[in-house]
Amino acid sequence: MRFLARVGHNLTMAARGTFVPQADGVHAPERLRMLSECQHRIFGHMYDLMTKAERLRPDEAIVSIILDHRDQPLRLQAAWAFEEALAGVLSSNTSLERTREG
Repeated sequence: MRFLARVGHNLTMAARGTFVPQADGVHAPERLRMLSECQHRIFGHMYDLMTKAERLRPDEAIVSIILDHRDQPLRLQAAWAFEEALAGVLSSNTSLERTREG
């Protein structure tokens, strides 16, 4: 769950890259829309996990939702979001293990 939350958060940062600097506009509206859809599906899956929904998407489907995009810049941003989230969760788990051992 922490991994999905962190990916979702990272995607919000990626979405900021679609904004026109120092203005109200968006220079990549299609990418922003895809990031929004990806977040929607991730947070929907998180909700399903928390409420113990009967039908859950397989892990492979969630990974595909996060990483599989036609837009090259979006693919790079999604890969960063995924890898950073994974590193953060693994780092947290290692820290917890050290705390328990100490």
